Amino acid sequence: MNKIEIVALPKEQWKGAVVPLVTRSDSYYDFEIKQLDNDGCKIELVKRKAECEIIHTPEEYDLGCYKYELLRS
Repeated sequence: MNKIEIVALPKEQWKGAVVPLVTRSDSYYDFEIKQLDNDGCKIELVKRKAECEIIHTPEEYDLGCYKYELLRS
């Protein structure tokens, strides 16, 4: 696996720059709802393994690309 380093980007240098964001995951979160006796239910958030890699891009939701300013909010 590649080693990834996360660094802060200088605002004055990156202001206005377009940052295309793509997310990738091999898992997702699902809800499990369990009925309690006669008094409601219990809801649990459960992490599950995906059958194949999940990829989301800005174009998928017609968001275009994010500006650096929006990422620093």
